Amino acid sequence: MGPRNVEFAAKRKTTTDDPSLQATIRCMENDKSKTWTSVELHSFYTGNGGSLPRKTLVQKLSDVFGDELLVLSSKGLANIVIFRNKASTLLRLDDLDEDAIPIEYTAKQVVSECKKIHYNKDKYNIRIDRKLAAEQSSATLSKLLS
Repeated sequence: MGPRNVEFAAKRKTTTDDPSLQATIRCMENDKSKTWTSVELHSFYTGNGGSLPRKTLVQKLSDVFGDELLVLSSKGLANIVIFRNKASTLLRLDDLDEDAIPIEYTAKQVVSECKKIHYNKDKYNIRIDRKLAAEQSSATLSKLLS
């Protein structure tokens, strides 16, 4: 970073004169164990007379709270805003769905099956048909491709 960037960052205000934003900040500080969506925060903010767009509001809140605030986003869904120290207790994150097959397991299964296939190195096949391809490939891979 150049000297101009450092000066700008030092002069940038993290608080604002916007009373609606200050009310939103106070509300969040009063209940740090709550999980908010950006839509809820924006509704509270606009209900107090605020006029910032939702994306800008979340950015300003991130600027005010810094690393203390965690913003989880996914395309097409409202952002989840939560305080970092409460995230692990409030959010239950599972590695797998019950019906989902983990890709790492599937990849290991394909590799394992391929290593078990014994190839005849004395005979070279010029033509490959479906039967020969099925014999010399992983059953899991064939099942995924079908």
